[in-house]
Amino acid sequence: MFTLIRKVAVQEKCVFVRVRPQLEANDVTLELLKNLGLKKAPMHLHAEHTIMLDLTKTEDELLAAMRRQTRYEVRRAEKLAIKVTKANDKKIYEEFRAVQAETALRQNFVPPDLKTLLAEREAFSDQAWIYRAETTKKTLEDGKNPEARVGDPIAYGLILVSGREADYFEAASTDLNRKLPGAYALQWQVIKDLKKLGIEHYNLWGVAPSGQKQHRYAGVTTFKTGFGGKAVEFVPAHDLVLKPVRYGIDWVIETIRKKRRHL
Repeated sequence: MFTLIRKVAVQEKCVFVRVRPQLEANDVTLELLKNLGLKKAPMHLHAEHTIMLDLTKTEDELLAAMRRQTRYEVRRAEKLAIKVTKANDKKIYEEFRAVQAETALRQNFVPPDLKTLLAEREAFSDQAWIYRAETTKKTLEDGKNPEARVGDPIAYGLILVSGREADYFEAASTDLNRKLPGAYALQWQVIKDLKKLGIEHYNLWGVAPSGQKQHRYAGVTTFKTGFGGKAVEFVPAHDLVLKPVRYGIDWVIETIRKKRRHL
């Protein structure tokens, strides 16, 4: 495979090719990539540190494995009757993109543009869904959110399915998510839906490496680890370098960018 990749890359006049195989990080896999002539990339390509949920477990077992606070929020979402729906049409992607842009401003990250999101929709077809958690009349009965209306969005999640694994690939939320357990309602509904489809593994897609409290993913790590599951570390992104001098310039730029973004 890498012989072919190198051949095509030379034809296309690439400076380098970046890959991140879905292999768990250990001495064997890292040595394999080294022997193929690859070197560790300065930036990530996909989530290297993540939480994997085993969906072959029963709902009761999954609930029992959650952190107590997470389980409480899931139950609170049920009592508040937070509604969770899913859709795959262009309109929901446009809505998601608009809310994610606002989320990115609050949380200081760079979101994908609409073109990229629609390309993912096209690539995954009916295996890509955007989930939406929203308020209901019962949600608003306590009067703590006077500015909210029935049907207002709380949280969103883009779920991609590939084989027997599903990924929590993108997320977005509104200010209501600070007061209401919309994200918890959304995740629990996703888990139940995936189980019905026979999906065995749910990749929560991106947590901070152990001990890195300043990492950009530190905030979402507490949320994701609350659902239990297994912490998994995949091999980091590696580069197949074809033009060393030009690659050196890119390496310096990406190394600086990584530090600035707390990655």
